[in-house]
Amino acid sequence: MATIEHRPDPEMIECRLKFWYYNATKQNFCLNTSIEYPHEDKVLDVVFQPTGDDFELLCITVGRDKKFKVWKLIEVSTVYYQGYSWKCAGEVTYKTLNPQAATFSNDGSLIVVGFESIITIWLSSDFKLKYSLRHPLQCDDIVHLSFGNRSECHLLFCATTKYISVWNILSLSLTWTVRVDVSLVISDVLTPFKALFTKDKKLFVVDLKSSKPIYSSKKILKHVGDIQAATFVPKNFIDSDINQVWHKTSCIYFLDSHYELYSIETLDESQNTELYTSETNTSLYSHLVPKISTNIQRTNTIHMYEKGNSADQFRKFLDAPITSLPPLHLLCEGILQSMILQRADCELERRKDIESIAQDEEIQENENEKEIDKFCDSLETEKQLSRISKESTSWVSILLED
Repeated sequence: MATIEHRPDPEMIECRLKFWYYNATKQNFCLNTSIEYPHEDKVLDVVFQPTGDDFELLCITVGRDKKFKVWKLIEVSTVYYQGYSWKCAGEVTYKTLNPQAATFSNDGSLIVVGFESIITIWLSSDFKLKYSLRHPLQCDDIVHLSFGNRSECHLLFCATTKYISVWNILSLSLTWTVRVDVSLVISDVLTPFKALFTKDKKLFVVDLKSSKPIYSSKKILKHVGDIQAATFVPKNFIDSDINQVWHKTSCIYFLDSHYELYSIETLDESQNTELYTSETNTSLYSHLVPKISTNIQRTNTIHMYEKGNSADQFRKFLDAPITSLPPLHLLCEGILQSMILQRADCELERRKDIESIAQDEEIQENENEKEIDKFCDSLETEKQLSRISKESTSWVSILLED
């Protein structure tokens, strides 16, 4: 991996080209080579050679100093370091013109650099000029160059500030050209398709064989900011149910000027997407908090708005860095759902309490009614006995005499 650090200080411009290698043990990128001032001015483009041999790798940088430089990985053996490091293998100029973009052919044998409105083709073995191409009616600067994939590897896609064109490298002829104001171009490594983002917020997906786009949309980018970066992300499986051919194997992700990440998906895909929340606290202040505490016993203070997992969700939301948060319209749904569930639980408990109180009152009323009925029965019996005791008993003596 290569990165460019540029600081346009008014007194002294700082510029660094850094090459990194991936450490499989640490699962991280480690710095290999740092080059101060790779160009005399700002670096405009960095491209790696597509090759299977990591030790025969080339890299091209294009700068505003009217040069493009070729960097090569060479073996270094000193008392301080033994291994591989990046060194400049050559620098090339062309008619004192300013280069803007560069690319490699799919096999890595050709280097293509756009000098203003001219396409130059060089051999990667000795950096010698082989061909130069130019449209006679297009004088705009070239901003993007890339080759097609698979069966279209001989087709070169060229984008200027006003036109897009496709050249056939085998016949050195123009295949087609269309007037489009392109701001960003991305290529799919699995398919021969390319996605074009225009300055008037339109999206086109094209196949280099034809000038007619296979997909276009004016609504997708209507309510987003200016597109800063985009890429094709391969899917885990080929979705045969999708009608769009370019969308079966890959999905487009793009980042706008508000640092919000979007993806282009079908309605079924968006409904079936499962969101996973990392349990790791990534806040800067989380590293200052001890993970284990001893000899301290604390009781959690439960506020009226904290219940169950809602407090943990709010705490994770507040601890997360602002730059890593998704858009607010995606967060609102989960937050509101947690609040609704919390209130629903409170309502359910309140209803249970009311029902239990009502049941207790009903049982008490039934017991009171039973006591009253029992008392009334005993009172009625006492009245009857009192009435009988008041009656005359002379008839008993007559019976005894007889």
